[in-house]
Amino acid sequence: MLHPTAKHEHTGDTRLQTTVERAERSMIYGLTEAARRLHPDGQVATLLLQSGGAAIFAPDSTDYRMKFAFLTRNGLSEQNMRVLENAYVFCDGPVSLFIPTLAPSETFDRLRSRGFSSQGLINVLIGSLNDIMATQPAQLKPSSIVDDMMIAQATPDDYSAFIEYHGGSGDGTSSERLKVTAQIATQISNTTIFLAKLDGRIVAATTVTLLEAASNEVAAYTALTSTLAECRGKGVSTALKRFVHDWLKERGCRWVFAHVEADNSNRRVLEKLGYKVAFTHAVYVKSSGSESC
Repeated sequence: MLHPTAKHEHTGDTRLQTTVERAERSMIYGLTEAARRLHPDGQVATLLLQSGGAAIFAPDSTDYRMKFAFLTRNGLSEQNMRVLENAYVFCDGPVSLFIPTLAPSETFDRLRSRGFSSQGLINVLIGSLNDIMATQPAQLKPSSIVDDMMIAQATPDDYSAFIEYHGGSGDGTSSERLKVTAQIATQISNTTIFLAKLDGRIVAATTVTLLEAASNEVAAYTALTSTLAECRGKGVSTALKRFVHDWLKERGCRWVFAHVEADNSNRRVLEKLGYKVAFTHAVYVKSSGSESC
């Protein structure tokens, strides 16, 4: 496992970091809305931390995104640490924290001393939509699949198929986790689901969430992007991304970003499209059975 405070390639642009941090806080609000729709009788706690971070804790949810916090490069104060400790008790664990590796070293020391452990790294990739669209090829490579498939926004009638599609892209616990994550996406009002279909069958999908960014700009977060194994390398993903980029451009979006595991091959795909690593999150988790705080 990589050390959470190791140096990583990033743009060094603090404005982009501010854009993402503000958009991440906006994501918390969307997740809160989804949690309350999915668990109307359950408890949901949303916290805005003094350090600038935000957190959501919904004990009734089985998805990690309902029990986690985005922290900023300002780190974590002792007071905020106590707030998160209380949230851990509220959720009865596990709780996940996403922390920029640029945060002060004492933040990581504080977390380790409280029973949190490092679980890897997440790259935050961000791209200028203008730059992405200016550099993309004028024409897609010929492909019988792309020529025959249809790309469109999902309707509520598509949601069940969308959820099952993502459940089929995993196995065992990962299958159930992906189904829950897909279900959450259908409940967030500012999230749009795009489906690529061939003969009525979903062959690729992605979700796009419009978020408030810095300086009253609009940013978009892309997630749950996947293509059926037999359709990969045939231009399906590129066609879907191009459709989404055109849709975002029409809505005045300036930035688009994604969270990608540091060793995930999707990072290379996004970099070819013009995305750059703005910064890196260290992921810290405290699970049930960890030493008491």
